[in-house]
Amino acid sequence: MPTFEKLNATPKREERGSWFQGTREQCTDAYSNGAPWRLVLLGAPGVGKGTQAFLLNQRLKACHLSTGDLFRAASKQAECDLSPAMKSAMDHMRRGELVPDSTVWEMVRERAACVRCSGGFVLDGFPRTIGQAESLRQLMENEKIPLTAVVNYELPLAEIVARLSGRRTCEKCKAVFHVTGQPPKVEGVCDRCGGISSSATTTARNRSRCAWRLTNAAPRP
Repeated sequence: MPTFEKLNATPKREERGSWFQGTREQCTDAYSNGAPWRLVLLGAPGVGKGTQAFLLNQRLKACHLSTGDLFRAASKQAECDLSPAMKSAMDHMRRGELVPDSTVWEMVRERAACVRCSGGFVLDGFPRTIGQAESLRQLMENEKIPLTAVVNYELPLAEIVARLSGRRTCEKCKAVFHVTGQPPKVEGVCDRCGGISSSATTTARNRSRCAWRLTNAAPRP
């Protein structure tokens, strides 16, 4: 297993171009000194996976790969720029449906180069189901890619709802803030890039309750 002592380089800027674009190119800022960290973060929306993934990215130099960020980025792209898997995912989301395992897996498979990357990864939001976990396990076994660890985050439902209802996300760089816990210095303006931070409170509450039911009703990966 990699050790923290080997990771003394200056924190890199996280491009994630290959993750968002689905290209076969390796990230230009991949970190390859020492053994790479490959982590999977599990838990319902609002438990802090994104925040922890950002901190792990800064500390371990492993790319933060978030399926939630993919969905948010895709919603702002022209349909002609979307891959078949992303188009299918957007269709399900517009109808208010859960995106099927097969579609989510196709999205990740289009970005398999990010999983193979010598810089390692922190997977945030994937896998969410046994089916997705089995697909990821098969890919990593076929490619002989070792997984460093899986971390599962848990919080009471009331705290998850409180976190999501106060969440603000930058529309440009996807930085996450909270109206009481971690507010931006200027209301509505991202501290990192100056973009606009926004939220949909009712949607957040509904999403958190739905995610809680799904997380507790289905077997965990």
